[in-house]
Amino acid sequence: MATVKEDTVSIKLYKPTNLILEELIKPNSYYTVQVRRNNGTSYLDIIEGKKLHKYIPAIYYFIHVLLERQHVSYDTLRCQYDKTFVRMFARDIEPLKSKNYFNIITRKLKTLGIIEAKTYYEANKYRFTASSTYYRFTDVYSNSTISQHEIAVKESKARKLNEKFGVRLKDKAEAVNLSEFKSIPSILHQYCALPNVKFDADGARNCVKKLYNENQITIDRLNSCIYYILNISNGRFYNTYSKVCNRFFTTINGMPKELRQFILDKDSNGLVELDFGSSTAFAVYKILSGNIIEHTSEVEKMLFENEVYMFKRLLESGDFYSAIKKLVFPDKNFDRDQIKDIVIKNWFNSTPKSRNVNKKQIAKIFPRITNYMDGMKSKAYEDFFNFVMLLESKLVNEIIYQKFINLHPDAIIYTIFDSYLIQRQYADELLELMKQEGFLFYNVEVVIKQKHFNAISNYSGMVGQPDVTDKMDCINI
Repeated sequence: MATVKEDTVSIKLYKPTNLILEELIKPNSYYTVQVRRNNGTSYLDIIEGKKLHKYIPAIYYFIHVLLERQHVSYDTLRCQYDKTFVRMFARDIEPLKSKNYFNIITRKLKTLGIIEAKTYYEANKYRFTASSTYYRFTDVYSNSTISQHEIAVKESKARKLNEKFGVRLKDKAEAVNLSEFKSIPSILHQYCALPNVKFDADGARNCVKKLYNENQITIDRLNSCIYYILNISNGRFYNTYSKVCNRFFTTINGMPKELRQFILDKDSNGLVELDFGSSTAFAVYKILSGNIIEHTSEVEKMLFENEVYMFKRLLESGDFYSAIKKLVFPDKNFDRDQIKDIVIKNWFNSTPKSRNVNKKQIAKIFPRITNYMDGMKSKAYEDFFNFVMLLESKLVNEIIYQKFINLHPDAIIYTIFDSYLIQRQYADELLELMKQEGFLFYNVEVVIKQKHFNAISNYSGMVGQPDVTDKMDCINI
């Protein structure tokens, strides 16, 4: 039976601007490569650069996936000893090449000085110890801005890549299983709203470049912003739903905060951001004040209640984390973001046996609350913080979001974990709903931060979803 010849189409991948594989891999030179056998072993081989050129599209795809891992919050895939390194797997070069070519690609990228790798022996769900290899770009390429690179692939492979990228294909049924969202209408509503986002990509790009030139953001932050700008411009929207904490992770709530002002309504006006201040701390207070706790004596009960009351007063101050700074770290030169990071990571989300110096300092003021939280984490410490996130999500998604879209199903509204982006005409109504439901849920007055984004004019961008491109080369596979 004759093979049907497929047409080729263009696919845009992302890469460091200064990385040009066609110049690094000379067609007439010879290169040593590591070839993987089907049984998992490997051997060294020498091939001509002309043959290695056939792998270039797959190498660019590996680079694209590595950039994604570094600029999207894949904490579970980051090296616990150095967060700049991320896990990559043999399947990450599919569908352009089979898994057997993974070693060829990674070895060649290392010998060319494009990436570096570290291998650790760690426990996983299959083995007590197993080798795990993490990768990152070398400084030459991590300090370069991201740009697009175009390759030409067969239509069948392009469809598979677009499905992986989260592109909604008009002639194909939804890849996501919508049945799991049907019991959560608010999550389904957010999923359906994603591809209709109106975004000023040109204005966003001009803004972040200006911030970088003025040394207000790092090159890593600039690249994270560019990554999201390119994804939205190309109609690529990732979405994952966690049943454990009832959270919906999307391109919108994952984007850097510098880009939120460039999400627009139908009339090209900026939205309003309404944010629950110190939301995680409020959820922890709900746990502390709502559980019936057994104490060894009446005195211990009173002392615990005093700590919970002090915790509540810090919440009522209007800024829990700034209040913690004054109470616990009066002599430390921490800003609010650093304090928030310390409280959440070193106190709320620490392991029971953690000996972190900041946790010890907080435990001096809240010894009984610290012991109580550690006790809840003793069986599986992840469960405590997942429960905290579950409470936050219950209020934000199941209660407030659901009530609001019941009233205004066509309103433009997006959630960013514990905050909302909302059309201006609905901002006051949503604000009152947040105050009302927040008080009923936490049994304490909540703090709502409000930020108005103006119509974009300062960065002279084209409104909508322009095709953001750089100069691109085209290669065939």
